[in-house]
Amino acid sequence: MDTDAGADAGTGEDAGTGTDTAAGVLMARRIAEGADVARALGLRHVDEQTAAGRWFALDFGVRRWGRPERLPAPAPGPSAADGRGGRPLRGSELALALCHPDGRVREAALDRIAADHAELLPLVVIRCADWARPVRERARALLPRLLAQLPPAEVLALVPVALRGGLRERGGWAQELIVTALGTLPGRDPARRLRVGADLPTRRLGARLTVAQGHLPAAELAALAAADRDVVVQRLYADAALAALPEAAGRSRERDPDPAGVPDAIAPLLAARPAEVRAAGVTALHRAGRPDLAPPYLLDRSPLVRACARWVLRQYGTDPRPLYRDLCTGPAAVPRRAPVGLGECRTPGTRARDADAAVLTALLAHPDGLVRADAVTGLRLLGRARPESMLPLVDDPSPSVVREATRALLPFDDRLPDQRLRQRLDPAGPEHRRRAAARLLSARYGGDPWAGTGPADGRRELRAEGAEATSPAAAPTPVRAPLPESGRHHLPWWRILTPWGKRTNE
Repeated sequence: MDTDAGADAGTGEDAGTGTDTAAGVLMARRIAEGADVARALGLRHVDEQTAAGRWFALDFGVRRWGRPERLPAPAPGPSAADGRGGRPLRGSELALALCHPDGRVREAALDRIAADHAELLPLVVIRCADWARPVRERARALLPRLLAQLPPAEVLALVPVALRGGLRERGGWAQELIVTALGTLPGRDPARRLRVGADLPTRRLGARLTVAQGHLPAAELAALAAADRDVVVQRLYADAALAALPEAAGRSRERDPDPAGVPDAIAPLLAARPAEVRAAGVTALHRAGRPDLAPPYLLDRSPLVRACARWVLRQYGTDPRPLYRDLCTGPAAVPRRAPVGLGECRTPGTRARDADAAVLTALLAHPDGLVRADAVTGLRLLGRARPESMLPLVDDPSPSVVREATRALLPFDDRLPDQRLRQRLDPAGPEHRRRAAARLLSARYGGDPWAGTGPADGRRELRAEGAEATSPAAAPTPVRAPLPESGRHHLPWWRILTPWGKRTNE
């Protein structure tokens, strides 16, 4: 391996990062020294996503490093400049010619591509987006003929490259061609292979093809939604599972729900970790006629899931508000998020809201700090959080209570007593209380909790802390690094412009 490869590396227009560019230069050098293309790119030991990126890195790496005198001639003889005539090109020579800085060489190299050079088809896909029109048109005339001769497995291998190239200005043509070709492949195997791949765009395409084919039952679609980690794929499968779920036939809303277990098509959705998938499962309970399964999800950690559970119950004539009130006032321990759910109900009518607020206010004295924090959140959502009841909670020993009380007090920052909040900036006090006071004062004074109090008097750390804790609506004014009284012109510019606590590239 050449030790000076990094000297030629820089920021690549295609590779995206200096690391990719350096890797592309190294791959170009290895191929120029006679290494096999697949071995030089390391394609046998990486997933399809990494492999697609390495083809683009090679394309840029050859142009970055490959001045004409460094690259081997495409063929000997007087016509070598355009790549025509002479002996047949080896695969390594043809790969370099397809990425050559000279567009005439790239164009001529496309004429040498044949079925026995299928391993170089990713470079043909890249050339379909070439900035030189003759090269681009030659590649676009060649690619459909080569695709017609390929087995399905090799067509599928081109998908990650086509999707990545589709991000280029002219890359949509090859992407559309290959995606269309997938629809002509026999059987269901293409969509199955795409949806289990490591490349995220490829997996999303596989999900869309799977849904479009409509061959999978609702239970299998639900299992795919619960198993995938990408939110786009999850929503595709979850929506398809809901659409494939049969409507509860002949079941009246006044009748008791079917006492059978959870439907197979819904159980994976309800047990999924992503909130959007669980929300889809809870919504499916309405279609399946199973509102009896919705109450546990009134306490879900996701507001979206809780809202879906309330909707399902209302569709079957059950008001979720009494359920929440019973949970908040019953003899058993108050469960997490029950006060929050009561506040989210936002029952119309002043009298009803006052009654709910009384229940939540009583929970502000609960021994469990998490329940107190949920009660504060419920009062805020209900529109009944008052400064006189929230301000004492800034001194609560639970950081979660203080955090929620601070959030509830932010709309009333102009009505809070300054002196009381400034006393809580004392460094000897708890950190969560100090941060809450700094955030409230910063909301009033635009990022500086010590505004209007005269000189800083050594309070720079507290000033910076208040700026860090301020709300997004009140962006803090950064504290600049102090300059010495003398020798200011000797400081470099990055020291003059650097705020405290910020790291710079020196």
